[in-house]
Amino acid sequence: LDDEGTLLYQIYRVAVGQELYVDFHAGYTPGVFWWNAALFRLFGPNALVLRIALAIFNSASALLIYLLSRRIGASRLPAAAAALMYIGLIPFFDGQFFAANIPYPVWYVTPAWLASLFAMERAWSRDRLFWWAVAGALGGIVFGFKPNSGLLCLAGLLIAAMHLEEPTRPAGGSGLLFGVARALQRLVPAFLVLGLLRTFSRTGL
Repeated sequence: LDDEGTLLYQIYRVAVGQELYVDFHAGYTPGVFWWNAALFRLFGPNALVLRIALAIFNSASALLIYLLSRRIGASRLPAAAAALMYIGLIPFFDGQFFAANIPYPVWYVTPAWLASLFAMERAWSRDRLFWWAVAGALGGIVFGFKPNSGLLCLAGLLIAAMHLEEPTRPAGGSGLLFGVARALQRLVPAFLVLGLLRTFSRTGL
């Protein structure tokens, strides 16, 4: 049945060698199919294999929420409550299905997105370009599983970078380059938001 049956069948088709977008259509980027097909090849075509992996990914999301909350100053109890609320708010319909058991791309992109925020916080607090590169790579992983989430993640990282990385005023001179940098710092987030709105309105993502 939809949606679980459709996703499982499409994952199985990739696992047995069919090509995504050639042998069948899918509305997602290929990460969710390639990752789960790899699990099928390693452990056999069993839905329980995917559900165990989903439990690990959702546990990672809860852990990252806790760690991020602690990094921005929350005490242990509120941070733990925020992490547990994430799990508690996942839709559950008794006798029908638990949404976190279904290999929707969202369960994979959430920990990757949270990890990108963690990397961004490290880049800000430690002033290291390496962590911005990690955050950007994680944004690419998000896009690999779900295109609209990837665009939103990238936009969020770029907006944060524009606001967290203050341009440096040059010593002496007119400071023209500094003024241009400050203007771009304000304009780039606005253009990103407008670009995303236009993209979503045209593609239905």
